Amino acid sequence: MDWHLQQHPQRPHLYLYGDDDQPQVMSYADLDREAQGVAAALASRGVSQGDRVALMLPTSRDYFIAFFGVLRAGAVPVPIYPPARPAQLEEHLRRHGRILNNAGAGLLITVAEARSVAHLLHAEAPTFAIS
Repeated sequence: MDWHLQQHPQRPHLYLYGDDDQPQVMSYADLDREAQGVAAALASRGVSQGDRVALMLPTSRDYFIAFFGVLRAGAVPVPIYPPARPAQLEEHLRRHGRILNNAGAGLLITVAEARSVAHLLHAEAPTFAIS
C-alpha cells in the first residue's frame, strides 16, 4: 500500500459495483485516508500491534476501509460474514463463535443492522467488544 501511495496515489485501487451501472472508484489515497481514520479510532479503543479485530460487514466500501484500517493499526483482521438466512442463525452463531474464540478477537466491527446478531454472537464468544 505504501509503495502505491508513493508511486500513484490517485490510481484506482477498487471498483465497487452497487445497484447502478457506474462503479464507485476508490483510489489508493482515498482508501488510505479513510483507513487511517479507522486505525486512529481503533487505537483510541486500545487496539494495538498484533491484536485481532473481527469484521462482520457486507462486501462494501466500509468493509475495505475497515479491513485496511485494522491493518494500519497493526492489528490482524478476522473477517466473518453476516448471517444470510434467519433459519440458519443458530448454526451461524456457533460457527462464528468458534472462529472468534480461536482467533482471540477482542473487538467486532459491524453495521447497525447486525448489532442484534453481534450481541447473540457475544454469548458464543464473550471475549470481544462490539463496535
